[in-house]
Order: sequence, then structure tokens, then C-alpha cells
Amino acid sequence: MKISMKRIPKTTNWVEGTAGRYGFQALVFEENSCYGIEEGRVSKLYIWKGEGASKKYIAEYDRGWGKEPSTEEEKRAFRAIWEFLERA
Repeated sequence: MKISMKRIPKTTNWVEGTAGRYGFQALVFEENSCYGIEEGRVSKLYIWKGEGASKKYIAEYDRGWGKEPSTEEEKRAFRAIWEFLERA
């Protein structure tokens, strides 16, 4: 899965990007945190598919799970994005 991202704005820890047919926004810190996913660097992560009125969130993490990915495809997308962000 091809993943691309950019900082928004460039002076913050917020990033946005795409991974295949999914879009995402995340808050990624320099160091691990007790608030991060599995105590990692990503403390907020929103992943969706679709645009506009058809936009559907598949994962929402904001210092804890609001919505976990449910299908195997969604879980694979989440894992690919999360691992990418932890290394970024």
C-alpha cells in the first residue's frame, strides 16, 4: 500500500495523508507517550474512506479508541498507516 503524508501546517505535529483508498489525519509526537496507540508516538489518528457525503470513518483514536477498525481490510489499512507514522 502506497502511503504519502504532509504536515498541516508545517510547524505542528499534525499530519495528513493517503494510504491506498484511505485518507488519514494524525497527531504524531517525537517521543512515545502513555496516550499514544500502544504507548507509541501517535496520540490521535482518524482514518476514513470516501469523500464528502460518502466519507466513512473506519478508525478514530483520540488518546483512546472511539472507533476501532472492524473488517480485516480496515485492520490492515490501520496497521499499515500506524506503523508508517511510528517510523515517520
